[in-house]
Amino acid sequence: MGKSKKKSKHQHQQNEVICPPQYVYHDYCTQRVVKHVHPIVNVYRENIVYVPQHVYKQSSRKEVVDPGYRPNCC
Repeated sequence: MGKSKKKSKHQHQQNEVICPPQYVYHDYCTQRVVKHVHPIVNVYRENIVYVPQHVYKQSSRKEVVDPGYRPNCC
């Protein structure tokens, strides 16, 4: 009379609706060390400042003072 129907694993009842899957993410963080190199350059500068130094040069000369002849002298 009637044929028996075999249910497969993938068949669902008529009152079921299969929705697309929902994904639930469980994020976690892992620390990783990243070096940040900051180079430092030490510069030793010599600044030149000009300072006046007063130097006096001495010189000598010989002068002859001739008062001239005075005829009416004592």
